[in-house]
Amino acid sequence: MRQRLIVSVLLAVTAAVGSPSVAGASDPPVGQDQQPRQVGPSADELDRQEQMFSVFDPFYRKISKHPDGDGFAQAQVSEGVRSLILYWRGTIPKQVREFAANSVFPVELKPAKYSEADLGRLARSIKTRWNPHWGSYAGLSPEIGLSSFAVDWTPKAGVDPKGVARVLRQSVPGLGDSVRLHAAPALERTADDWRWNDSSPWNSGGGLALGDGGPDKTTCTLGPALRVNGAERFLTAGHCGAHDWVDGTGVAIGSTTFVSSLHDYQFVAANASGKVFVGAWNNYDGPTRNIEYLGGNAIGSWVCNEGANSGEHCSLQVYSSTVDTNGWTLWKASNPFSQSQVVNVGGDSGAPIISKGEVEATARGLNLGYTPSRGESCAGVPMRRSVSKCGSDVVYLSLSQIINHHPGATLIEY
Repeated sequence: MRQRLIVSVLLAVTAAVGSPSVAGASDPPVGQDQQPRQVGPSADELDRQEQMFSVFDPFYRKISKHPDGDGFAQAQVSEGVRSLILYWRGTIPKQVREFAANSVFPVELKPAKYSEADLGRLARSIKTRWNPHWGSYAGLSPEIGLSSFAVDWTPKAGVDPKGVARVLRQSVPGLGDSVRLHAAPALERTADDWRWNDSSPWNSGGGLALGDGGPDKTTCTLGPALRVNGAERFLTAGHCGAHDWVDGTGVAIGSTTFVSSLHDYQFVAANASGKVFVGAWNNYDGPTRNIEYLGGNAIGSWVCNEGANSGEHCSLQVYSSTVDTNGWTLWKASNPFSQSQVVNVGGDSGAPIISKGEVEATARGLNLGYTPSRGESCAGVPMRRSVSKCGSDVVYLSLSQIINHHPGATLIEY
């Protein structure tokens, strides 16, 4: 296992260069009965995961460019990172069978009803045929292994789901006879509350800015919120600097009260809602999820990065972890099936790392930056402010580790 990861690409979009500092601030001591928990896989599991994906990733990139790759459905790491399960729609190509037979780790091949490409085509096709009078279409939710999926939506009052399903069956080629509609996760939608125009109580994933809040100012992201000895404190990245923060319209959010120079996070005093923004950075409906759980981290788990500048990036899988020079674990996540996809940009520093359930969110970490070797071009990447720093992975601190470091700290939940 690598002993050190240097995250040299800092994701604060700053107007001035300087080290964050707070006069008189010092790292509060860890309570004797508050030793940080060990979260995640063992060293052996990390080694196996590293070996597994070093072999599978190049193969996937190769097969995804070949016509045979259209049948690929999903990959799943077994418990303990002992084997890899590949789900495939249709006849399994020879090169895939050879990959499984000759792999240095066990590979199990399983059938799938739909491929990844199938669902992409179906989702786009449904979008073109969706009637807004039915309600809001949110996409598709496949089961593990892609044996089935549901059409996510938020229905309008009085709309008959059976009638919607019947129209979709008749109008969307390849959808099949069994169309399952699934009420989309409960989202709070308000015309004025979005990542850059929120109000108290503030949501995680919202924008932090200086001055009048314009896009030419320093920007970072409100992370998860904690209650520390009774006081409400948002987390964000320490390298964002200690400031009096405002939102994108210049409305005051709160001020930095503490900076950990060792571990690169800070506290911002502000009233917290216990919710997190989801969706695109410019989604003016302001959808949120309720934060209901504090989660650990493990190799192979899936997370979302909720950055204020570039919005939501999900389908990120934790692919590695390392211990920094101060003894804290850093976790790394990326899109395993599109290794060069930009999932993290300047201004996303401090973003909450979450996983999403049916109607809730689990808070797992705090975005600090991206691996320098995984820097990518920012050309064409949707974001509020154009920046030059973009990466294809997310490097983040475990939220549990931060909480364990501060006796009396708890996650603010909705």
